[in-house]
Amino acid sequence: FWQEIIRKNPEAWLAYNNLGNEYSKIGEIQKAKFLYAKAVEIKPDFAKAYFNLATIYDITNNLQSAIPLYEKAIEFDPFYGEAYSNLGGLYFKIGQLQKAAFFLEKAVQLKPDFAEAHFNLGTVYKEKGDYQQAVNFYTRAISLEPDFAMAYFNLGKVYLVQKRYKLAVDNFDQAVKLGYNVPPELLAELNAYRQ
Repeated sequence: FWQEIIRKNPEAWLAYNNLGNEYSKIGEIQKAKFLYAKAVEIKPDFAKAYFNLATIYDITNNLQSAIPLYEKAIEFDPFYGEAYSNLGGLYFKIGQLQKAAFFLEKAVQLKPDFAEAHFNLGTVYKEKGDYQQAVNFYTRAISLEPDFAMAYFNLGKVYLVQKRYKLAVDNFDQAVKLGYNVPPELLAELNAYRQ
């Protein structure tokens, strides 16, 4: 369908982006990357195509190429919560916790119901040693998405560090119920705290 539109109108920037999405879904990353780049070449202020191209670079671990593309997406759409969230996650991956927190805070301001951004912000605060803030953000992520197994697991890890063992056990158990693969040795270690 999108190929036919492009054949009829080689300047159909949205069709290039949407065809890129189709290729991305089936793992044809190089084709998707080419199509997203073509979309921004035709329409240089197309935030979604910058975001999609950045995401391709992000998932293929070309983080330095992803950063300016997420920034471009934000430049052309300053209310793009997912772009702020992904940029924050990327800064987390490269160990820049302050920048990660800044962009993730912006993401949750723009999209207060974005569970993944709350989760990522909880992870940043956990790494910074601000466990209460981590608890707050993980709890918020779970309230937004009650089946968020990894959020239960990370919340359990924070409670474990805080020596709040009952809460740790409860969250690890919930993560297991939701299909998260909690290491068996961790579960065995926590058996002493089950009541």
